[in-house]
Amino acid sequence: MEAWRRDLKPALAPPFVVLAPWHAWQGEGIPLVIEPGMAFGTGHHETTRLALMALARHLSPGERVLDVGTGSGILAIAAEKLGGKALGVDVDPSVLPQAEANARRNGVYPQFLLGSLEAALPLAPFGLIVANLFAELHAELAPLYREALAPGGRLLLTGILKEKAPLVREAMADLTPLEEAAEGEWVLLAYRR
Repeated sequence: MEAWRRDLKPALAPPFVVLAPWHAWQGEGIPLVIEPGMAFGTGHHETTRLALMALARHLSPGERVLDVGTGSGILAIAAEKLGGKALGVDVDPSVLPQAEANARRNGVYPQFLLGSLEAALPLAPFGLIVANLFAELHAELAPLYREALAPGGRLLLTGILKEKAPLVREAMADLTPLEEAAEGEWVLLAYRR
């Protein structure tokens, strides 16, 4: 455990730097202090970095943001640090206390709810939705993404292997493509309603 803690380095996802609570950081960037635990989202995976960088490009201050599959809460926390008002949902009840603790550690207070996208629909519409899930789940959730998005709202989808991207593109065919970004074998697809 001591060796793992020593070897875990901060993860850069400009403008963010993702730190564990024991890291000291004097460099540039917006710090995100995330306890590396059981929940996905420590900033060391390509899809988390793609989502963080896309949030910085697409989020407008004051905007309502939905983080689907919040895990560690990292994307909801990042959205709040950029001036958004975030809601994170997750189907795994064990991750929500960790997400809330991570948010407090960062001095922000997004709302977290147990459930999937359906749990957030009563609180819709959202100006921006970010989801780091697998391609098949994005395709399944496509109608609910549309329902939850405000007119002109943006959708940032990652967790998608390059070879599965056509499945997501087809499911989102009625939305306007904004950008595609890739890192390693992973892609992020962004759309506007």
